[in-house]
Amino acid sequence: MFDLKKHKIHLTIIGGSLIILTILLLCLIGNNEEDKLTEEQKFNRNALHCATLPTLDCLPIFVAYEDSIFSAQQLDIILMPFQSGMDCDTALVGGSAQIGVSDVVRAQRLIRKRVPLDFLSATNQRYSLMTNGKARIRTIKDFDDKLIAITRFSATDFLAEYAIDSVKLNRQKVYRAQINDLDIRVKMLVNKELDGALLPEPQATEVQNMKSIRCADFHEIPYHFGAIVLRSDLTKDSKRKEQIKKFRRAYDMAVDSINKYGLQHYGKYINKYCHVKTSTIDSLKAQTFTHIKPINVTYIKLAQNWLNKH
Repeated sequence: MFDLKKHKIHLTIIGGSLIILTILLLCLIGNNEEDKLTEEQKFNRNALHCATLPTLDCLPIFVAYEDSIFSAQQLDIILMPFQSGMDCDTALVGGSAQIGVSDVVRAQRLIRKRVPLDFLSATNQRYSLMTNGKARIRTIKDFDDKLIAITRFSATDFLAEYAIDSVKLNRQKVYRAQINDLDIRVKMLVNKELDGALLPEPQATEVQNMKSIRCADFHEIPYHFGAIVLRSDLTKDSKRKEQIKKFRRAYDMAVDSINKYGLQHYGKYINKYCHVKTSTIDSLKAQTFTHIKPINVTYIKLAQNWLNKH
């Protein structure tokens, strides 16, 4: 005689066992996945995260990374390429980057907001005021009632105002539009959506090759705001300090290589990280890069005084 009650008990036991086995299997799989993630997260956590821009002053960092100079120094580094200085700032403010490129004006503004930043080095960041080829603008005086693309509270904002004041234009009649993304700034200028734009290298040379005019060149004026900054609270332990030492050594070695072989020798890296044409790279003027060196205190005070008025 079929004992339904007895079979129900057996089925319940079997079903319960299957559930327990399934749970155990899921736990084992979950633990394996967790172990994998932990190892990856451990590497990411221990690596030095560096926020960069598609600009020529970042070339020593790109060369040190691509030519394994960082690796030779046994430095685990993760590059975080961004299209705008504001995005670099966000990475530094949030702590996802421990080191990054900036400018003295932007960095000073963050320091005022109690972001724990220190200056590691000056860079040879260069800017030019470029105009679109059909705007009939040849000098800074022609920018009356015109539109210039900048990033607010940055070196570009400072330099735009410096240019306006240098020819005694009314600041209120020269409109400064915040276009943070460098690629977008270039496209808007080339497409005649802007009258002018403050551009670094190699973007300034790129648009000049597309019939834009270099209306003002700020390479020679005594305001050099390029900077590499550190999150001081994230780089104060002994392990991070050792990473910064390795970064400094690798950076200086990369600078020596660039100065020895020239910009064009590293054209493939400029193309990869700065998104410019080969013709632009061929047109770049030679420049000498410098080793890690302190920011000139004069530029820090200049930025502080400018921010006091804004």
